[in-house]
Formats: sequence, C-alpha cells, structure tokens
Amino acid sequence: MLRRLAFETTFGPDGGLYMRCRANVERLVKYRKSPLRLRMISHWCAKTFPDDQSSQGLLAMYPQAQFLWIVRNGLDVVHSRTRFKGFKSMDFAKQCQTWADSIDTYGWVAQTNRALELRHECLVSDPDAFFTRVHTFLGLRQHPGPAKFAKSTLIHPLDQTTQARANVKDTLELREAGWTRWSDDEKRTFRRICGQAMESLGYQIPC
Repeated sequence: MLRRLAFETTFGPDGGLYMRCRANVERLVKYRKSPLRLRMISHWCAKTFPDDQSSQGLLAMYPQAQFLWIVRNGLDVVHSRTRFKGFKSMDFAKQCQTWADSIDTYGWVAQTNRALELRHECLVSDPDAFFTRVHTFLGLRQHPGPAKFAKSTLIHPLDQTTQARANVKDTLELREAGWTRWSDDEKRTFRRICGQAMESLGYQIPC
C-alpha cells in the first residue's frame, strides 16, 4: 500500500494510468513509425543516489530496485567542482570534505548485491566494457548506443559547452591534471581531508 501511495501521489490515481497512456499516445503521434500499441513503463531511474537507510526504504517498496554508483578520483572531482559555477565559490576545504563525505556515505554499496560500483576512468578508457557490465547487472539487452555516445560526447567539460563528435578518451588523457595548479596549501588540505577516502578506493595521491 505504501508503494502504491507513493507512486500515485507522484503520477496520479490508478497507478498513474492516465499519465502513462497519454504519454504513450503522444509518443505514437510524434513517431508515426512506432507500433500502434501502448506499452507500460518497465524501467524508471533517478539520478539522486540514496544513503544506506534510504536504499533500505526504497528496497522495501521496490524489491527489484538496483543501484549504480559511479566513483571518480577525488583529485578530478575537487578540481572539477572548483571550475563549475554552482560550486566554485565554495571554500577549497569544503570541496574536499564534500567528496570525502560522499565516499563514506555510499560505502554501503560494497555490502550489497543490489548495487554496482563503477569507475569513471573505466567509462572513459573502455566504454564498451563499462556498459557491458551495466547491461549485464541490470539484466538488459546489450546495446551499442550508450558506449557510442560516451566515446564521442563530453558533457559540460569543466563547465564549458557540451562537445559532440569529440574523442573523449584522447581529450581527457591529454588534459593537464588539475591538481598540478593547486597551491601547496591546497595539496596538503586535500591529503588531510581526502587521504583516507582515496586509499579506500585504491586511488593514489601524487607526491
């Protein structure tokens, strides 16, 4: 009952039937080549990642829920955050603490078979293998589309315009490491705050 209440609060009565039917009819009108049949939503995803307690609540309501956690080297994350408009005004130490706290908060992923930990560097270096893991974990049919997109599209690189038809792997490999521009004080701050989290994930902090 709680699951149905949550779903219908968001999508409307009868399991959001009206909303889903209308969406499918609009899709059929827009894409005339689509088969003339209505399909119920079978997959739904959310970008906001849950902490351990929230994940347990979600699994209680949606027992088949699965979680994908993409981890990125803290050096790259902190550098990226200092360049984005929404974060760059934040104190450097706070930038570091935000990343370190996230690693601690989502450490539960390693203790469950309902979640899959993924590495950003694997997405960049071998998108085909990366999405093979994702599709296999989710029980979905393998499809080349996501890997093709990941190989050729840079989404807002360091708060710049999205670049389509780019060579993502070469571009990122040739990019100067952001931490090389940090002051000695910033490097010490990062090591102090993020050192334990970096070690737990197997990432090295350059000397």
